Amino acid sequence: MTDDTTTTTAQHTDRTTALAAHATELHGTDPTQPIDDLDALRAHLTDARFVGLGEVTHGTRECFQLKHRVVRFLVDALGCRAFALEANFSETLAIDDYVVHGDGDPREALDGIYFWTWNVESVLALVEWLRAFNADRPVGDRVRFFGVDAQYTQGAVDALRAFFDTVDPAFLGTVRGDLNEAADDGTPPQQDDAIDTQVAAVDRLTPRIRDRLDAHRTEYAAETSADRVALARRHCRVLEQATERKRHFPDDPREADTLTHARVRDEAMAENAEWVREFTGTDILPVWAHDAHVARTGLQYGERVPSLGQHLAARHGDDYWALGSAFARGGFQAIDTAEDTENELTGHELDDPLDDTIETALDDAVGSPAVLSLRQARADDRLAGWLAERPHFQTGATFDPTSPAAELVTYDYTVAFDALAFLPETTRARPLDE
Repeated sequence: MTDDTTTTTAQHTDRTTALAAHATELHGTDPTQPIDDLDALRAHLTDARFVGLGEVTHGTRECFQLKHRVVRFLVDALGCRAFALEANFSETLAIDDYVVHGDGDPREALDGIYFWTWNVESVLALVEWLRAFNADRPVGDRVRFFGVDAQYTQGAVDALRAFFDTVDPAFLGTVRGDLNEAADDGTPPQQDDAIDTQVAAVDRLTPRIRDRLDAHRTEYAAETSADRVALARRHCRVLEQATERKRHFPDDPREADTLTHARVRDEAMAENAEWVREFTGTDILPVWAHDAHVARTGLQYGERVPSLGQHLAARHGDDYWALGSAFARGGFQAIDTAEDTENELTGHELDDPLDDTIETALDDAVGSPAVLSLRQARADDRLAGWLAERPHFQTGATFDPTSPAAELVTYDYTVAFDALAFLPETTRARPLDE
């Protein structure tokens, strides 16, 4: 054996030992299990104000289940009383009505936020758990449920129409036409031929709504409540945010304006997350989104675009705690974008982790679901340099199964996340319609 080989083997062994030392192995991902194994996170989370809960794909069942367990820990052990999801703000209030008051149908509410990613059994299980937790508690001590995204205008339009129909029908009559033109019916921008009409309508509409809410705040609050007025103002803001995204949505996703479109979206999510925490008064707010959004180091579009997590980290420092995720092998779901396919949502499999990735190293180091403390690991001389540039498999809503290596991204793990959830084996998230 050569000296180089001996050195490489020793480094590998040291690295494996160090990763294991900084990893907390978990009982599993089943959200009905006791959460005492997560108590090791208490020291990291006690002083956090925002907790980014990332996911390596938008369709991995065990990742959703593990995040459900973390939410349970935050609620049960740390007094969290609000939850935020990468989904449209206005539409998710139907889920809030269910988890807080038991009103409505949770399946219909999940279906109504346009995201197939959340229309799955494991997210419904979280919604049902939140409802069960809330059921017998005083209303002021119940967990609220909010979306923080702003991709569509329809929900905000519907909410504002309903609000003014209650408190000021005469004013509604003067803006009804613009509200109708601003609505997008949940149509994705790349399929929407009416964006210019929507943008023009919102530009006329939102200054009038803001002025009206300011001028009549007291009487509107007396008619409904101060919270309802605050929500109406936030719907107005979300209408602006979604429209700003539409204004910059490129005809061709390869165009440079994609960067502006992405920047606008994550700025909106960070602003809305801060609003949710202030509005609900919760000490700690979990924000459930893709790894790319919760990372402290920004979105990767060839060049960096500030992410939700980067905004929160810049404004809140170590009060923002980001949990990324990784898996070694197994299933997930995503829209198949391989050549000669129908671009349908389908299940995919990875047989083994890709070479030289952080998943390969963690697969050697831990044998069960685990959480790696990156705050501790980056201070370890055996890991600091190695963590700085690590390839990582990551995919979002789409995936080409003919070239999984194309989904590799490189993170500086000394900065990007505070911890990493590792799953040795995964399965596809289970759509509710199946």
